[in-house]
Amino acid sequence: MLDSTGLCLFARPPVIADPQLMVDMLNGRYGWGWSKEDLDQSNRDVLRTELEFNRRAGITASDYRLPEYMRQEPLAPHGATFDVPDAELDAVFEGL
Repeated sequence: MLDSTGLCLFARPPVIADPQLMVDMLNGRYGWGWSKEDLDQSNRDVLRTELEFNRRAGITASDYRLPEYMRQEPLAPHGATFDVPDAELDAVFEGL
């Protein structure tokens, strides 16, 4: 949502807390009559377009993986590693 509008990441907390803020901003700027559902649909359309671009460019699910060292080297001070299974990562975009 933020990438599509060019907003800074610092705008994320209030917009995530109340997506109507983003809808009001877009409607006010462009004179649209969007609802939160319209915004959600637009966001999904953008993600589908990006994924299709990547597919046509030859990018596969394996290219979306983090480097192996990020799964193995513990991050101080808690020793955490990235341990999200590949199947969960693959499911992120299902249902778009």
